[in-house]
Amino acid sequence: TVTATPNAPVLTSNGESMAPIKWNASNAIVTTTSSDSSWYSYVAGSGNDDNSQRGNTSSHWANAKTTNDSYFVWIPRFAYRITYYDSETSTQPTGYYDGRGMWNASNNKIMYELESGIETITYNNKEYIVHPAFNTDIDLGGWSSKISGFWIAKFEMSGNTAATLKSIFGVESQREQSTGTQYINARQATYGYTGTIDTFDNYRSFMHSHMTKNSEWGAVAYLAHSQYGRNGSEIDINGSTSCITGNGSGAVGGTAPTASGTQNAYNTETGAKASTTGNVYGVYDMSGGAWEKVALYNSGGSKTYIEGSTYGLSMTQQAKDSSGDYISTKYITKYSGCSSSYGNIVVYSYGKTGDATKEVNTGGQDSYISKIYRANWFGDLLHLPSQPRPFVGRGGSCENSEPAGVFYIGETAGMSNPGISFRTVLCP
Repeated sequence: TVTATPNAPVLTSNGESMAPIKWNASNAIVTTTSSDSSWYSYVAGSGNDDNSQRGNTSSHWANAKTTNDSYFVWIPRFAYRITYYDSETSTQPTGYYDGRGMWNASNNKIMYELESGIETITYNNKEYIVHPAFNTDIDLGGWSSKISGFWIAKFEMSGNTAATLKSIFGVESQREQSTGTQYINARQATYGYTGTIDTFDNYRSFMHSHMTKNSEWGAVAYLAHSQYGRNGSEIDINGSTSCITGNGSGAVGGTAPTASGTQNAYNTETGAKASTTGNVYGVYDMSGGAWEKVALYNSGGSKTYIEGSTYGLSMTQQAKDSSGDYISTKYITKYSGCSSSYGNIVVYSYGKTGDATKEVNTGGQDSYISKIYRANWFGDLLHLPSQPRPFVGRGGSCENSEPAGVFYIGETAGMSNPGISFRTVLCP
């Protein structure tokens, strides 16, 4: 059922509980309780209101803190429907992506059908997609059971080991590690708790901690773009060249000024525009700062990177069945058929519904602009994993020549890189 009331955040796992937090009038952190009616409010903006630029700051996503002071934001289960227009000023829809697939508004013709296994619902005579990140189709980035929501790290991760991994503001994000190392650290992170052992891989973690999957990144991106987030406005870039978490530059996309250190802290008026809500209650560093690796791989990628080195090996060795064939798991998503071609047909063949790739593709991927395909919303880069580079990073870097943004996706070989970080997700 579509409802304006989000699923309540789940704070406790195995008797170990996160602490609900909010911010006071001075934007200082206050510890509260789950019964506090002002802890969170997922409120839809109206008209063209944007949560940061036009004064609508009433959408407060739920935040919580772990015992090692890591900050997480609750993403409640939701269904969505995308309406396409020719421009920001257009009022006549050109098409939709919903429970019917992608279809043309003028002739009612289906252009791309939904993948099998996607749950849809009808509300007010319209078909909606239940975001696959909350459902059980593993190949679409789902979980082992239907979930009411998940916690995503509020900031890019810091710390070099699973024991020291944290999501905090005002520090350099963790970089210079391979995809596989970051994946393992994410899976074994306990954030100061005892955690529990998952029989799937025998790793101990708190709330099934794991590297963000592409589907989960897509879920956060869509909620950010919706009326419950930035209401269609672009998130400001983190312009810190030293990749300081929670930094705001005061500008969007490739126009962002860059500087070492912190330009505008996360809890300042300007700094808050770099969050998914335009206020301190959102998720930061999803545009700029460092790239963020996510837990996906192209199964047809180079064995040098998937099997023959440590770049992604610690991650992909978990993604095999008893016959040694590559598969998706609840912690990592398999993409296949990927190539270095980015035409519409290819993108719609191997992108996945909900991952903020093919659904946000503008059709401009065949226009070669400064050697970069700026094909996604806001002119963000679209490079899904290829055979020589079977992994991807999201969000873009503040120092890249192409615009960074929440809909940015770029391919990578998976080796350690001073410009690539990651973040974690908790599934209670």
